[in-house]
Amino acid sequence: MEEIICSKCGLINEYRTVPSGPHLKAICNGCDRYIKFISKPKNEVVIYFGKYSQTAVKDIMDRNYLHWLYENHKTLKPRLREAIKIQIDKLISPNE
Repeated sequence: MEEIICSKCGLINEYRTVPSGPHLKAICNGCDRYIKFISKPKNEVVIYFGKYSQTAVKDIMDRNYLHWLYENHKTLKPRLREAIKIQIDKLISPNE
C-alpha cells in the first residue's frame, strides 16, 4: 500500500477518511488538511441513502434495520440485496 503523506505538515499515514461519493477523502490528523482522494475497495458494497448513507454494508451492525431494508425495498440492486442478506446472516450467527 502506498504511503499517504501530508504536504503541509509531513505526517506519513496519519490520516482519517471521510466518505465522499465513490471515494474516501483522506484528511490529515495533524493539521486537519485535505490530502487526497482514495478509492474505496472495489468489492465493498456501500449504501448511499437513508440512515446509514455512505456506509459499507459490512459495517452496519443494526440487524433490524438491515432486515427491514431487505424486506421492504424490493427495488434494491441485486448486488446490494445480496450484501444485505449476507450481513444479516453474519449478524444472526456471528461465530461462522
